[in-house]
Amino acid sequence: TVKGIGKVTGEQLEALNIYTISDLIMTYPYRHDDFTLTDLSETPHNERVTIEGRVESEPSVFFSGNKRSRLEVRLLAGRHLVKAVFFNQHYLKSRLELGATVTVTGKWDRGRQSISVSNFNAGAKDGQADFEPVYSLKGVMHQKTFRRYMRSALDSVTGQHEESLPVALLEEYKLPPIDQALEMVHFPKNPAHMKHARRRFVYEELLLFQLKMQGMKKI
Repeated sequence: TVKGIGKVTGEQLEALNIYTISDLIMTYPYRHDDFTLTDLSETPHNERVTIEGRVESEPSVFFSGNKRSRLEVRLLAGRHLVKAVFFNQHYLKSRLELGATVTVTGKWDRGRQSISVSNFNAGAKDGQADFEPVYSLKGVMHQKTFRRYMRSALDSVTGQHEESLPVALLEEYKLPPIDQALEMVHFPKNPAHMKHARRRFVYEELLLFQLKMQGMKKI
């Protein structure tokens, strides 16, 4: 069992066709969000960036029709003084105190030297992973909650998976073993890890398909 999963959460997971720990860990992310700190001096216009900066101005909030809001604040990230713009996140104003360190992710406007913020964390980036998995979810299940269950599930079954690929094939094609591949596909340390893990699962799927086709020919 996975810690924290009770009856209500179990029903939410069943709506995603997840009934067992095996179903959970075999639910792969469809992408990973990159939160690697960015050097703005080398970043082109409209790229997604993550910066760690110090609050250099009092935040300002502007309201418009339909309860829309725009929060603006100046951040000093290295040698760059940039404007961080938060849409409909005026509630963050109290967390943007002068001198505070924050980490933001969003789209970089090189001409205006501004970032349209999509992700905010108070404090330095130290505790945040560079790459976070994003899963295809529905209902009230949140990404952060699902990641926590995935982390717990992987930890609970480490070393218990039966390897489906022969050691000779793993070595010949330089493929990661199943435990390592699952860790790398869900919580990679870098883009190379993601590609390496996916390569293993694609190879495994193709091999099983070929074996199935060969078996059908013998019937």
